[in-house]
Amino acid sequence: MKKKLFLTYWAFFLLSHFSVFAQEEQRCREFVKGEGKVNSENDPLYYQFLDKIQRNDGRQEEDELIVIPLLFHIMHSGEQIGQATNISHEQIVSQVRVLNEDYSGQNPDRGNARPQFQKVAGRLNVLFVLAKLDSAGKFLAEEGVIRMKSEKYRWTSDEIEQEVMPKTIWDPTKYLNIWVFGDVAQYYGFARFPDQSGLAGLRNSYGDPMSDGIALDHDAVGSYLYANVPQLQNPTRTTVNQGRTLTHEIGHTFGLLHTFEDGCLTGDYCDDTPPISSSTQRTCQLERLACQTGQLAMTENFMDYTPDRCLNIFTQQQVARMKTVLQKCPRRKELTSSFVVSLEKENFAEKVDIYPNPVEHELNIQFFDLTDKECKVFNNLGKQIYQEKAVDSLRIQTSLWADGLYILQIKTANSFFTKKIVVQK
Repeated sequence: MKKKLFLTYWAFFLLSHFSVFAQEEQRCREFVKGEGKVNSENDPLYYQFLDKIQRNDGRQEEDELIVIPLLFHIMHSGEQIGQATNISHEQIVSQVRVLNEDYSGQNPDRGNARPQFQKVAGRLNVLFVLAKLDSAGKFLAEEGVIRMKSEKYRWTSDEIEQEVMPKTIWDPTKYLNIWVFGDVAQYYGFARFPDQSGLAGLRNSYGDPMSDGIALDHDAVGSYLYANVPQLQNPTRTTVNQGRTLTHEIGHTFGLLHTFEDGCLTGDYCDDTPPISSSTQRTCQLERLACQTGQLAMTENFMDYTPDRCLNIFTQQQVARMKTVLQKCPRRKELTSSFVVSLEKENFAEKVDIYPNPVEHELNIQFFDLTDKECKVFNNLGKQIYQEKAVDSLRIQTSLWADGLYILQIKTANSFFTKKIVVQK
């Protein structure tokens, strides 16, 4: 999301596709279509998470990894895959990589955050993955992607919300649905806030669950740093070509407001993000001042409208809001246990023995009565670091792996399952 705010029951990116001046002339407006009044205080659960985060200096416990399955609906104009609106799988994978880096605090530009803001930087221990199964438990032809041809190129937010999303959404308790269009009129993207969050600044309900998802422009998906695709080389899109639009939009989906919310009146209800009078646009503006006298604005925060190249942190209070949403909100909490990233048609407890866990130097896997077995291991950024077909057993050397949490995936002819593995030396 990257231009002025429309806060209805959607949080919109008011990023015009025209001149910079036209973008800056747009105003923020709040439509009161959501149900219930705006919460003035936070749910007690928020303070429990915040206390734990602050005691751990912004770090998350390794056993708290949250896995979020993503499903991209590509609304293309009939081009070959990889051309124009029918974006390539490579472009989508680059976007997932950006999400995992940004939310875990392992983005390469994290160190660019200024020292006073590094002190309050937070990390959400989450792993975004492309969904592997459809709702019937069958493997998707293309992981995490559904492609649909449309004669329409430019869509308004009303058309997307009222026509496209309700007709094409996959179960929002199992998939985080993301629609990619040729052009989302006036915006680079938009997302919906969670229901029943109990968080300050949000309402109780934001409408029809069947339009609960995210919409994006096709050339605001992914990063030119990780994918060599024409859509990300567009000279008119240099402010949004590193994948931070979706980082920002998922922030809204997980309960975050803009850092400039309501100007200097309330801010985003996070005390560790200094309130600012308006959005930051066009450049990084590191010298910009916040509302409080002498305090710098946190223009590097993912929830401002600063260009992608400038954005690099969430704060600890923002992370506490997101964790609250993921534990208590309808459709958000169910996502964290969705079967579409792990299906156990077999009784794996009886047919696979995995030890030791935690592991220091060697992970042993013993199989009983399983055929066509393949093992993969992913690090906490979702990057595959190991793959091997198995016969009766496997010994995986972990001596050179950094301490931390990994995802082991075992796939057979009919099913697969995942297990968290902790490397601890």
